[in-house]
Amino acid sequence: MAGGAIQATGNVHTQLAGEAIKAPVRRTYMTLDGMRGIAALCVMLYHFSPFLTPGSTVLPKAYLAVDMFFILSGFVISHAYDTRLSTKKLGLRNYSLARFIRLYPLYIISIAIGAGYYALRFMIDPGQGNNVHPQSILLSAFFLPELGNRALYYYNPAAWSLFFELLANFSYALFLPRLNNRILLGVVGASAVGLILYGLHHGSLDVGMEASTILGGALRVTFSFFLGVLIWRHRAHIAIRIHWLAYVLPVAIIGVFLPSVESGSAIYDLFCVMVIFPAVIYLGSAVEPSPTMHGVFRLSADLSYPIYVLHTPLLLVVGGALTVVMHQNAMSLAPLSGLLMIITVLSASYIALKVYDTPVRRYLSGQLKKTR
Repeated sequence: MAGGAIQATGNVHTQLAGEAIKAPVRRTYMTLDGMRGIAALCVMLYHFSPFLTPGSTVLPKAYLAVDMFFILSGFVISHAYDTRLSTKKLGLRNYSLARFIRLYPLYIISIAIGAGYYALRFMIDPGQGNNVHPQSILLSAFFLPELGNRALYYYNPAAWSLFFELLANFSYALFLPRLNNRILLGVVGASAVGLILYGLHHGSLDVGMEASTILGGALRVTFSFFLGVLIWRHRAHIAIRIHWLAYVLPVAIIGVFLPSVESGSAIYDLFCVMVIFPAVIYLGSAVEPSPTMHGVFRLSADLSYPIYVLHTPLLLVVGGALTVVMHQNAMSLAPLSGLLMIITVLSASYIALKVYDTPVRRYLSGQLKKTR
């Protein structure tokens, strides 16, 4: 869910995040960038459904985009760090700090927006209750989940996947020296069995956001992330210049999220995560768009993480503002309220990327290099 062009000489980002690497041969993964941007937009539309189409869900299966992000993360983290970590050119400490720097600046802003919204709401209307608790803010500030009866990250519920993302990133680096293909297959296979059993029991893979389904979230990231590592190890090493396919694949993802499946929802989810997404990502790693379109694909990737991490707290802010100004529930103003939310998120994501996130990460990364 994070932005930047995936390439061997330049910025490499996961679903949600990435790092700069250097390699003797330039190898871009622009098609995967396009997929990540489209997937982030789909998640946003899914969560904005009550304000766009009340009574129905936009892209009912878009929650599966998180699994796609995890697969992409495993692929790109391996691409960026496998050699440097295995040859000890990069230590575990600096790797961990680099991953934290990539995710934290925008994450903490999202928490501040969410907490600020609930604090202001309480000041305006105390009858709605005080949802700002010091311990919740403290846990969120340290990127730790809240194991209670509400979302793991109350001030930004979507942040649950970032927590699991970091756990997967650290586990990968910690066990990389022992992570040969046989062990990797074992990890993927065992987590696949667990995910199948959990998904069939729960009825879908829309799990992980709350403490009651935290096991499901752990299984989702373990299977998908390490599957991404496996795909990278068996990737196509030469890009195939089938430009039209590079445009079709990101758009085709939307079709995967469209079905509203009632009976057999878990089976559909599992088929997407275990068959469709790996196939699409493997194929996407082998094809590239025309060079004239690289800027569009790169922007899509750059905005994917800001969109993902900011859209939920900004939904609260815009929805709350409309309720106060218009004196009616924001959902009753659909689809105008939803369109305003989309415009706000896209604008704020671009501004945050250019004015805050990129400069802050550049500064912190520079400070980190000085300590090596």
